[in-house]
Amino acid sequence: MSAPRAARALGLALAAALAGCEARAHPPACPGAPVATLVFSGQADKADGGICPSVDGGLAFTGTLSYTDTQAYLCLDRLESAPLAGDREGDHLTLKAPPAPATLDACGCPLTVVETLEGDLLRSDGGVTGFSGQLSDDLAPPDGGTAGCEKDGGTACGVPCTARWTVTGAP
Repeated sequence: MSAPRAARALGLALAAALAGCEARAHPPACPGAPVATLVFSGQADKADGGICPSVDGGLAFTGTLSYTDTQAYLCLDRLESAPLAGDREGDHLTLKAPPAPATLDACGCPLTVVETLEGDLLRSDGGVTGFSGQLSDDLAPPDGGTAGCEKDGGTACGVPCTARWTVTGAP
């Protein structure tokens, strides 16, 4: 193959590859009407003793809140993420993600996590000024038992457990 032909073929292959990446480079569309895109941050809340053993730091993420008549959604700004969905009463939200596989370093068994965000969208003069609430991750083996979750060496796995963060969001 001649050099110009090879360059053209490489260019077409590269363009096709980039087109494929571009098509997957955006999070899924969020149901309902967008209300606000917020940058969320949080710190682990260990006050109640129900904390999973490996949770001790903060978190940060960006997401768009959207509303329908009675439902609310939080669509995270990351690829292939499922929206948290749930009920709203005015601007008080209780949203859950579908159960998903999870791991903890201390555990030697498969786990499932159910993530819940509950709190209030804050407004002033009709505009969104932020969010205040709590994010919790309920972790447990899919079968509900705990037998066989401790890794060799006896490290305490501690499931089922709930990890909690006090969360705020800002535009």
